[in-house]
Amino acid sequence: LDKLASIVEVDIPACMVDSEVDKRVRDMEYNMQSQGFGMDLYLKYMGMTLDEYKAEMREGAENNVKTRLALEKIAEIENLEISDEELNDEYAKFASSYNMQVEDVKKYISESDLKDDLLVNKAVDFVYDNAVISEVAPKSEEDINVDDIVDAVEAVEAADGEDEDSSAE
Repeated sequence: LDKLASIVEVDIPACMVDSEVDKRVRDMEYNMQSQGFGMDLYLKYMGMTLDEYKAEMREGAENNVKTRLALEKIAEIENLEISDEELNDEYAKFASSYNMQVEDVKKYISESDLKDDLLVNKAVDFVYDNAVISEVAPKSEEDINVDDIVDAVEAVEAADGEDEDSSAE
């Protein structure tokens, strides 16, 4: 998935990245609170302000947004769908994990949000199932030629473009 994020070329609105950064901060706050600490104490221990922490989270947040957008597009192109059975099974898993009734879980997790997440997960499975993995012998730093790497990436991108052209016909 890191490779997927690295090849996505899209201008991501800052508000999407900001939202992902804020989500990461909330997740960290929750984790700290569950361990009996506050976010303020964590930041003090780390020697940073909240703004510095957010800046540190930004690159990873941007990669997450890129990856999610790519996976959503893959789900759309491949006509991936979530069945009612899959949705109900996921609600049941949450209910079991949190010792709640399914109807109570539905009050906290909207159907559309859960479907979106399940669809992204299904797209991840699709990518892994269809990935072509080749093993390459590791090279020493002396053997690495940046021009060769650039040529290889351009060749893959060109081949991908040809595949898209031929599938469009």
